[in-house]
Amino acid sequence: MKRWISYLKELYYVFEIKPYFKTIKRSIKKEGKLFLWDWSEIENAGARFENLVASHLLKYCHFLSDSGQGNFDLHYLRTKEKKEIDFLITHNGIPWLPVEVKCNETSPSPSWSKLMPALKCKQGIQVLQNVWYLSIRICE
Repeated sequence: MKRWISYLKELYYVFEIKPYFKTIKRSIKKEGKLFLWDWSEIENAGARFENLVASHLLKYCHFLSDSGQGNFDLHYLRTKEKKEIDFLITHNGIPWLPVEVKCNETSPSPSWSKLMPALKCKQGIQVLQNVWYLSIRICE
């Protein structure tokens, strides 16, 4: 299975986001999440929107790293208690910006209150997609 996934990565069909686990107790350390470069192939609206955001965040991390602003990486964060933040951008290995993606929910994610203090980030972003609009909420 690993060999087939590596082939798909080499063909730029999928990319993998690894978990962040350094400062979080009881976090998942091994299993990565796969995303498609062409998110239009995904039928589920929520999964398609999360894949779209993942793709653009990864491109943003590559841009920041390539422009000499430091080493930026994209991760996700999940604990064994099923608390999750969809994406975490790290700057030189230190948590820099957590990003949560929601399709139809407008309330802040309950994971923020549990995981944000451990990350020690000044703020986080929750990207909301509704049928009629796209909004971004900054959580502190």
